[in-house]
Amino acid sequence: MKGILIQQKVFKAIDGKYYENISDEKRLENDEFAYSSIIMNLSDTVIRKVGNLTTAKELWDKLEELYTESSLPSKLFLLEKFFRYKLDVSKTIDDNIDDFTKLIQDIKLTGDKNIDDCSPIVLLNAIPEIYGDVKSVIKYGRDNINLETVISGLKSKEIDLRTNKPSQNQPEVNLVRGRTKNRNNEFKYRKHSNSRSRSRGRSNSRSRYNRDRYEKKDVRCYNCGGRGHFIKECKNPRRNPPKESANNSNDTVDEVYMLSDVNAVKSVLNKHEWLIDSGCTVHMTPYRDILSNYKSENLGSVSMANEKRCDVLGVGDVCMIFENGFKFTLKNVKHVPDLAHNLMSCSALEEEGLEGRWGKGIMKGSLNVFTAERKKNLYICSVTYDIIVASVTHMNTSDLWHKRLGHISSKGLELLHKHGVLNDKINDLSFCDDCILGKHHKVHFPHPSPKSYDIQ
Repeated sequence: MKGILIQQKVFKAIDGKYYENISDEKRLENDEFAYSSIIMNLSDTVIRKVGNLTTAKELWDKLEELYTESSLPSKLFLLEKFFRYKLDVSKTIDDNIDDFTKLIQDIKLTGDKNIDDCSPIVLLNAIPEIYGDVKSVIKYGRDNINLETVISGLKSKEIDLRTNKPSQNQPEVNLVRGRTKNRNNEFKYRKHSNSRSRSRGRSNSRSRYNRDRYEKKDVRCYNCGGRGHFIKECKNPRRNPPKESANNSNDTVDEVYMLSDVNAVKSVLNKHEWLIDSGCTVHMTPYRDILSNYKSENLGSVSMANEKRCDVLGVGDVCMIFENGFKFTLKNVKHVPDLAHNLMSCSALEEEGLEGRWGKGIMKGSLNVFTAERKKNLYICSVTYDIIVASVTHMNTSDLWHKRLGHISSKGLELLHKHGVLNDKINDLSFCDDCILGKHHKVHFPHPSPKSYDIQ
């Protein structure tokens, strides 16, 4: 705003630095011009706070008092936010630097002019692990650092990561796994499957050789981070060894598997689209507002392949309306706020009596409930939500007495009110369908007059 007033050559109305020979009429003209320029750039909410001021100087001082307050609590809040600042890996480096610079400017407005001295150290401490090599080079390879050095190093690393990221032909894979209710059955099945595999002889050995040759070189171990072996073959000690639990423990967390194309999911899914996932054992959604019959309770968590744990904060139902008009309610949908998209479990649908058929959609018997569309090798179902909203209405007391007293007329109600029988105020009666239907009667058809005459 200061730049606009300087460009219009009326900022002297704010700082009062006029020439000595300027006339009062010119002063008043500059003040009115500055006042109108400031008012036209304010929102309605702010104008209501400063609408009683008449001069540009008073208006400017009031705005500084409202929005550049340098009280101790606000200054401490900004400093605490500044020293705890961390870069958001979901944003670009330019967006992160813009947020960091805005925070520095807000601190300077409180009167702290020495914040630039510690800003390089704070930004260096805010670097995440993915930019860890940049942090090490700047920290141990230079005698002194400044803000421009840290920013240039981060931008160079961002370009390098963007250039060497996996192509779309080799997408990243997310594996989400929780706990299972039937661990013993799963173990028996795997044991039986392994025994059958060993009995197949030479052909199975050759296929296992080809699988290890062409797939294991691209596999990443989720224990040490190296490539070329699975976690069960890792020789390094386990970082998070499994804890022994009692056989009679009541664990409410189901086993959750998700296998999907990360790049495709980020680009196609929104709030009204559900990913049909054959590896997920329960329905999950990150959106609280689409859940009805919601129960807020701690149901444990699920662990991601990137070592991140997502808490399950509750469970509820989702009332869906599919594109064909069919209404369906998903039961026991878990609320996981950290998920990026909705997940519809095929196994949970099968427990509700539904089955999937390729090319025909999800069927219930011979009824086609909904059809999923294939987008970038993912099956997506688009829905709308049937959210029930309760409302309260007030009924006219005159209409109520009209119906209770055998559809009495308005004159009858006025007579009762006159004699003190009804204490409520008598208003005009609204249109009553029952009264109209009750007064209906058979239409009278007149008999035709005889047309006969005497024959002479």
